[in-house]
Amino acid sequence: MGGIEVKPERTDPRITRTVVALQQAIVDLASQRPVSQITVANLADLAGVTRATFYNRYDSPLELLLDVLNADLDHGLRLKEARRADGRHTAEQVLRLTISDVADHAERFSAVYRHALYDPADGGVYEEIGRAHV
Repeated sequence: MGGIEVKPERTDPRITRTVVALQQAIVDLASQRPVSQITVANLADLAGVTRATFYNRYDSPLELLLDVLNADLDHGLRLKEARRADGRHTAEQVLRLTISDVADHAERFSAVYRHALYDPADGGVYEEIGRAHV
């Protein structure tokens, strides 16, 4: 039947590049110093965007960093659920692989968490690893 074909919306590549640039910039900066010491101007400059572009998406550098950390941890959660559903892994294997995924996250973002440990204003960052989405 000749119905109307609905195509899924595509994200503008410029938006994707902007988001990726902001995500990389916040991880780079938060690896060097506590997120509470990162200004939007520093972040926007490193990402190559305007402050207005940053504020169109986020309220603060902390919000952006938590989004990055959560997205990475959520990816691990999706892997865990896929492993459970595929039937090829025992419960013990799923648990072992999930712990490995969380450890990998902690290692990749160790500098970010290290800075957050010593700055009371960055408590929200360290809480993310505690929640671990396991």
